[in-house]
Amino acid sequence: MAGTWIGLAFMPVQRAHSRAYLAVILGRRPRLIEVWRHFFAFAEFLMLKLRVGRGVPMRCEFVAVNPVDFKTLDETDRPALFGTFHFGCSDLLGYLLGARGRSVSIIRLRVDNSDDTRWLGQRFSDKVSFLWVNDPANLLFDIKAAIEAGKHVFAEKPLAVDAPGIRSVLASAHLAKQKNLALQVGFCWRYAEAEKATFERINQGAVGDIVTVHSTYHTGTLSARPRQPQWSEMEFQLRNWWHFAWVSGDHIVEQAVHSIDRLAWALGDRLPLRCNALGGRAARTGEESGHAFDHFAVVYEYEGGRRCFHTCRQIDGCPSDNTDYIYGTKGSCTVNGWTPLHTIKDLAGKELWKYEGPKRDMYQNEHDALFASIRAGTPINDCERGANSTLMAIMGRMAAYTGQTITWEQAMNSQEDLSPARYEFSDLPKPPVAVPGKTKFV
Repeated sequence: MAGTWIGLAFMPVQRAHSRAYLAVILGRRPRLIEVWRHFFAFAEFLMLKLRVGRGVPMRCEFVAVNPVDFKTLDETDRPALFGTFHFGCSDLLGYLLGARGRSVSIIRLRVDNSDDTRWLGQRFSDKVSFLWVNDPANLLFDIKAAIEAGKHVFAEKPLAVDAPGIRSVLASAHLAKQKNLALQVGFCWRYAEAEKATFERINQGAVGDIVTVHSTYHTGTLSARPRQPQWSEMEFQLRNWWHFAWVSGDHIVEQAVHSIDRLAWALGDRLPLRCNALGGRAARTGEESGHAFDHFAVVYEYEGGRRCFHTCRQIDGCPSDNTDYIYGTKGSCTVNGWTPLHTIKDLAGKELWKYEGPKRDMYQNEHDALFASIRAGTPINDCERGANSTLMAIMGRMAAYTGQTITWEQAMNSQEDLSPARYEFSDLPKPPVAVPGKTKFV
C-alpha cells in the first residue's frame, strides 16, 4: 500500500490521467483517496497480468456482476472485442479467452511500460490481436480496405472532408455493390420515424412542388482544449479536431451536414448545380479554435433557377435553431427532431398534418435496419447518397472560404487534399484562416 502512495507522488502524468478518467466516471472532481484506490487497483491488475504473461497459473472466478454475460460470451465461437482505454481487468479477461481458444481483439493505449502487454501478446499471438489507439498506423480506418477485405461497413458522417476523399468513398460504394456488402452512412435522421413519415409526405407532394428550403444548425461553440507542454502539434490539433478542417471539414461538414442532408432529402436528393456562400470568424479566439469559421450561409442553386438555403453558426450566447423550413406551392412544412415538431400546413397556415407516431431511438433504428439487411442478404448501401450530401457541405465550405461560386463539377473534381503529409505525433503545419477573395480554389 505504501508503494501506491509512492507511485501516486512520483507519476504525475499517470496521476493526471487517473483524475481525468475518474472525473468522467464520477461526474465530479475525484478525491485523493479515490485516485489512490484507482492506482492500487491498477497495480494489482498489473501484477496479475505480469504473472499470467509469464505462465503462472492464476485462479479466476466469475464475479456476481456479470457471470451470465461472461459465460455466454465464453461459450460462443464469435470473436471477442475488449476496449481498454483505462486501467482495468478487460485485458486479463481477453487473454484468458485467448488461452481458452478464443479469438480476441483488444483496443489498447500504448504506454512506455507496456512490457506486460507485449509478453501476453507473444504468449497468445495466434489468438490475440491489438489495435493501439495512439499508434499513427492505427489512426485511420480505411473504408476502401474494409470493403476490399469483404467486410460490411457502418461509416459515420461525414464521409470525407475534401473531394479526393469523396471520390474514394464513391469508388468503395461501387465496389460494395459488386460484392453485395453493406456500406451504411450515419445520417441517423433518415432512420427516425418522424422524419421518415414527414419527408415521405413531402416527396409525395404534400406541400406541392418545392419552392425553397431553408435548413439551419445554429448552436454554441464546441469544446476547445488548451495546449499542454507534452503535446505535439499533431496531438494538439487532434484534441481540438472540431476546429481543424483536415480532421472535421469545419463545422458545416462535421456537424451541419445533417441539416444539409435533410435539405437534399426534401428535394428528393436532387443535386445542386452550384452554390455561393458567406462565412467567417466573428467570435472565435485562441489557438485552440484552430482556423475554423464560426458561421456559414450557403445558397444552393438548382436546375430551373430554384434556390435553397442553409445557415449554420457556432457562437455562444446566440439563439439556437436546428429546424428545416420547407415551402411548396400548396403549403409548408416545419421539421425539428429535437423539439420535436413535424407539421404540414396549407398556404393559409392551417395545420393539415402533424406526426404523432412512435419515436424510437434513431441510432438504434439505423443499426437494426443495417443488421436486418445483412441477414436478409440485401445489405444497405446508401454511401453514394451520403457522399452527395457530404459534398454539398464541402462545396459550401469551399464557396465560403474562397468567396467564389462553386459548381458541382468543380467541387467533385477539386484537387485540394487536406490530409497531412504524415500521420505521426510530431510537427504539423498550422492552417491559416481562409480569407474570401484571397483564398484560392484548388
